[in-house]
Amino acid sequence: MARFSSIAACMALIGLAVPAPVVFAGEWTDEELTFFESEVRPLLVKHCYECHSEEAGKRKGGLWLDRRGGWSEGGDAGPALVPGEPDKSLLIHSIRYGDPDLQMPPKSRLSGAEISTLEKWVALGAPDPRDAAMGGGGEREIDYEAARKEWAFRPVVKPDLPVPADSEWGRRPVDDFILAALEAEGLAPARDADAAVLLRRVHYDLTGLPPTVEELRSFVADPSAKVFAKVVDELLARPAFGEKWGRHWLDVARYADSNGGDRNYTFYQAWRYRNYVIASFHRDKPYYEFLREQVAGDLMSAPDPATRRGQIIASTFLALGPKMLTERDKEKLWLDTVDEQIDTIGRAFLGLTLGCARCHDHKFDPISQEEYYALAGIFRSTEVVTGTRNGCVNVASWIERPLPGSDGINPELQKRVERLELAMRLTVEKRGNKNATVADEGADPLFQMSAGELRKELGKMIADLKDEDLAMAPRDAADPGDIHLRVRGEPAQLGPLVPRGFPRLLGEEAPSIPAGSSGRLELADWLVSPDNGLLDRVVVNRVWGYLFGRGIVETVDNFGRLGSGATHPELLDYLAARFREDGGSFKTLIRDLVLSRTYRLGATASGKLREADPANRFFGRHERRRLTAEEFRDSVLFLSGQLDPAPGGATATAVGIDLDKPLSYAEKKKRTLYLPIARNNPSTLLSLFDGANPDLVSGRRNETTVPTQALYLLNSSFLQEQAAAIGKRAMEPGGLAGSEVDRLYEALLGRLPRPQERTCALGLIADLSGGAEDPEHLADAVSHLAHILLASTEFLYLE
Repeated sequence: MARFSSIAACMALIGLAVPAPVVFAGEWTDEELTFFESEVRPLLVKHCYECHSEEAGKRKGGLWLDRRGGWSEGGDAGPALVPGEPDKSLLIHSIRYGDPDLQMPPKSRLSGAEISTLEKWVALGAPDPRDAAMGGGGEREIDYEAARKEWAFRPVVKPDLPVPADSEWGRRPVDDFILAALEAEGLAPARDADAAVLLRRVHYDLTGLPPTVEELRSFVADPSAKVFAKVVDELLARPAFGEKWGRHWLDVARYADSNGGDRNYTFYQAWRYRNYVIASFHRDKPYYEFLREQVAGDLMSAPDPATRRGQIIASTFLALGPKMLTERDKEKLWLDTVDEQIDTIGRAFLGLTLGCARCHDHKFDPISQEEYYALAGIFRSTEVVTGTRNGCVNVASWIERPLPGSDGINPELQKRVERLELAMRLTVEKRGNKNATVADEGADPLFQMSAGELRKELGKMIADLKDEDLAMAPRDAADPGDIHLRVRGEPAQLGPLVPRGFPRLLGEEAPSIPAGSSGRLELADWLVSPDNGLLDRVVVNRVWGYLFGRGIVETVDNFGRLGSGATHPELLDYLAARFREDGGSFKTLIRDLVLSRTYRLGATASGKLREADPANRFFGRHERRRLTAEEFRDSVLFLSGQLDPAPGGATATAVGIDLDKPLSYAEKKKRTLYLPIARNNPSTLLSLFDGANPDLVSGRRNETTVPTQALYLLNSSFLQEQAAAIGKRAMEPGGLAGSEVDRLYEALLGRLPRPQERTCALGLIADLSGGAEDPEHLADAVSHLAHILLASTEFLYLE
């Protein structure tokens, strides 16, 4: 009994991370709003607006479904929806066709998938940003000139530095902006963080790993500004910096090692893009070059094969998104793929929901449907998937391109890839031809094979190529050109032909697109233009958000009118201007921010500051945050001495097509970002601790608190094994009795135990070991203490 009371006492004293109940806040996440815009709104437009929208001039049954107030107020039969309660919602009741007297739409029943989408929407609480008044107002005309005067969309002008009353407090220009805003509210910033807290914070923020005990002791002995600057420079130079900040970008790039969707095929070559991103951050590649390579690297010129190789790999960015490969409508598959690319580029680089203009003019931001299809023509002229027949995808493969070596392209590998594409074409053609013959018979044995034989041969060829030096890169279509606007987003309902081009919001002048090219290279150049202040604001805001816990614009992926707006617009403009002046250097920007006095603030605010600014909108204190899933796992391996710091290689290839296959021993020791990310089947750790959703641009991860997290921390076999290894490391041969407690606290929490904690921990070890001096029993007891510390709030959270 004493043993369990000791454990309970230690858990209470240390602060085991047992989550509190989740409270629904009544606010919609970016992910939920994206679901509405991409899945729900198109269904309502397609099936409901004809009879229930102001645009159609109809309000049958007194019900409008083109605005939130419409379904909330309801029609003649009352409210159409009960948010969170699909089974109690009249709209859901009607589309299920279970009641012969109430069936909607009356002429064409929704598919099972469409019904499921609307049921999910209602179950989520019916997120719906459409806030048009019930009185109506008609279609709006976009005033581009007025829109360009809005802060987010106008060119960046570097502002003058404010002059705070306390001129001695700040260390960087950033501090002047923060302090001046606090002083204007009659507030003062929090005290600086303790040296140990600051060092742990900056190590995690820059490398995703904790400091060693030796690093901690050294800095605590001399936490001067000069020493801290030296620490920061050393961390920025470590390969671990590229891994930590590369992971940030992989969240934005919706990185995964498989397709997800309806066919979760493996992306065998995606890992090359992951490693390209890591290397780019480690080498401090200028952001503008980084962006251009991802949008159009395959079209760029290069001075040498090594540069060309990196450019081709970078363009994998466009092919990473999930695709519905069993879509029977070929044109819909292409347009859905294009939509995913446009939406990704809009959110990732511009902080705009461009995808919301697919079916109609954007309801909130100055983006027309014509401008959407001007961009769509660029990506419809770009190929990322091959293998379609008669509108049905029967064979699907991501276009793979041989990578150049020092002597150029391997001609033998080029021939094998060309033969693979021939096999795909023949497989498609023979499936569509009852006579099993094709027009261009040739000498290759592939021409003589039946459709079944071709399928087997094709599978073998794909398997043989998966480990070759290839990239999952796009290419321009053989016949690039403009496309027709789709009325209400319907692939078969053609509107006018729309010339390819760029959104007018950011300026009327744009590069012309040469004949015979997609326009991607011109799009990349347009995006990085010095006149595009939005680009710099968005990326600088992302960096600020990663370091300070919240962006200056909190909705980091949405700078549009539904976004949060900026708390410190002048500060963001100053940083954006500096970023452009510094050539888009991430390391220069990050160094400047972490050396600021604002970054050094403690997380505990005074009563006045806490009451006046509970959300920390003025950044008067540091934002407390939980370790990411990757940081947690990597730290545990680091502390047990088992983390392999070497870069990872072909993750998906290492585990084959089945991404559920157990990892090898070597893979288990790699940093988490090198492990495969399987869409539709994420790892337990990433699912529980809010890993990024690889289907979407994720500039800011959710941070949930649920009971299953505590259960994982207590029962995970991985954590138990690592705790045992950490415990053994703490038991130095010949060490003083109880010294293992000090070593555990110092290594895991960055401090020595307080007297009461030490007494409790020694009591726990004594209870669990039965007072025996046997090394095996003692080691087991110490491992229990290590496990408790790993599951503690203090380990899991950064102050």
